[in-house]
Amino acid sequence: MKTKTAQINVKIDLRLKEKAQKVASQMGLSLSAVVNRQLQDFIRQRRINFVHPEEELEPSDYLMKVLEEVERDKERKDVYSFADSNEALAFLDKVRAGKVRV
Repeated sequence: MKTKTAQINVKIDLRLKEKAQKVASQMGLSLSAVVNRQLQDFIRQRRINFVHPEEELEPSDYLMKVLEEVERDKERKDVYSFADSNEALAFLDKVRAGKVRV
């Protein structure tokens, strides 16, 4: 039994398409085969990777500021540490009830 196929139209950068076709061709694949495989992975995993795992990401200025603040808090010992999630939730309940000030 022959598999039914459908055609989709997607707007992409022309240079991106050309580069992808070239790489696929070098690997002995059609661009359709590459797209089909990616769609199968998308369905199976229910996720998509927008960044290649080998690419190094640069933290944003905001993240760097927050990390510096965390380090200062750790130096001042102005942090809370919990053995498990239940202990953390119990602490938050005390905060909410006004029994502990943070």
